[in-house]
Amino acid sequence: MSIDSIKATIENKLSILNGERIRRFKRAALLICVDFGDDVESIVETGAERGITRITPRFAIHAHTSWRLLKDGEIVLCYSDLFSRGVADFKVIAEDQENKLSDAEFITISNEVNKALNSESIRVSKIEANEIGDLKVFMDSDYCLELFIDSRGDTESWRFFRMDDNSPHFVVFDESSNE
Repeated sequence: MSIDSIKATIENKLSILNGERIRRFKRAALLICVDFGDDVESIVETGAERGITRITPRFAIHAHTSWRLLKDGEIVLCYSDLFSRGVADFKVIAEDQENKLSDAEFITISNEVNKALNSESIRVSKIEANEIGDLKVFMDSDYCLELFIDSRGDTESWRFFRMDDNSPHFVVFDESSNE
């Protein structure tokens, strides 16, 4: 994909989120998961849960990059909230399979944010990207999710996908991306 078309491609692929509710923020180790849309049924197609029907939000963004959620221009949740204060050893954090090191702080903050997002039924109003793959998801009530590319393009930074079908994931910035 050429650099000139990255901005347009991202905005086009994610425009489907316009009008969708933001549902929740959750984490898996150092990955932030952001869910959007109404609940839908999906059937697990691989692994130990193969064949099981799950109820999930329709869309998700998974980010391996720096990010933040703003409300009225102030940070309410961000990448550094994934880390326990005082724990600076990223190898220890990455190997924290049970998410014990930082869950308490992240869960406390994200639960408050998720409660606010759902009580106000916050919806996506605009998608904006730039030529290097940074993303802004503008929402009602002056919320904005920002993802920042923090690699040189040879590793995945974030992905967008539907959780209710097997369509290809839209991956930014893995050079092996289908896009």
